[in-house]
Amino acid sequence: MRERSNAYVAIDIDGVVANLVRYTCQQLGLDQARWITWNIADSYGAAQSGRFATLLEHPETWVLLPPYPGVREALQRLIAAKQPFFFLSDTPQRFRTLRQWWLEYTIGEYGNQCSWGVHFARASQKPEYCLQYGATHILEDNPDTAAACAALGMAAYLVDRPWN
Repeated sequence: MRERSNAYVAIDIDGVVANLVRYTCQQLGLDQARWITWNIADSYGAAQSGRFATLLEHPETWVLLPPYPGVREALQRLIAAKQPFFFLSDTPQRFRTLRQWWLEYTIGEYGNQCSWGVHFARASQKPEYCLQYGATHILEDNPDTAAACAALGMAAYLVDRPWN
């Protein structure tokens, strides 16, 4: 096991930091119990997938999007401990500026230990991306991604959510 000072933590945003599922379901009038995957079309159909993309385009989404309870405090503890980390998102790259703003608005200053912020990678690419950037640990809500990261030697922590 690596010493803490050598750890480099990858943190998934949606499903771990941001409560995008609840917010999306509330805004679009969707039954949250039907959310089974981040591919909205699989859970609700193609029309809802388009509505989801439109929702992400609105700046107010990024103002109103709540973090999960306790996340702000946990991330601030990582920052205070000078624990290096970076964020991962499967959200399209065009939302990078909004994501960065949301993280700063929600969490506050990250300090120098966050090697900026949001790295964008499709879920299937996250394990290789983490390996490429030297992540030793990952916090993830997708069991397949967590298992793939663990298979590459990272300490993978699966955040329990209804869809996994």
